[in-house]
Amino acid sequence: MKIIACIDDNNGMLFGGRRQSRDKLLTADIIANLEDGESLCVFGYSARLFADFSDRITIISSIEEAEKNSAVFIEKDKVSLFEKYADTIIIYKWNKVYPADFWFDIDLNNGDWTLADSFEFQGNSHKKITREVYTR
Repeated sequence: MKIIACIDDNNGMLFGGRRQSRDKLLTADIIANLEDGESLCVFGYSARLFADFSDRITIISSIEEAEKNSAVFIEKDKVSLFEKYADTIIIYKWNKVYPADFWFDIDLNNGDWTLADSFEFQGNSHKKITREVYTR
């Protein structure tokens, strides 16, 4: 399974139960990097972000609904709950600090994960977004 999440420079994900930011070119990048035939699993909260790609997403309500080899976009759940199922973690960094009260809770520097790729691109509303791919 691939875990996909967006974080700020302090690993923040949410503030007051709401996402910190969004960018339509970031969502397009997520879809463009799915493997052929791969569906992106999203929870209901995130589905509207991918409205332009409804044929490539599957809306789920629990981790059990995600197929083992699926990509899962996580915004409002503790990412660590999904870690045992994952062989890849894809982080999109906003390269800013936003207010946060909910954080990405996996230590990617603990020796379990290796940075396999890093790529920077310009988003629609962000001058620089960094995509990092970690593998076991």
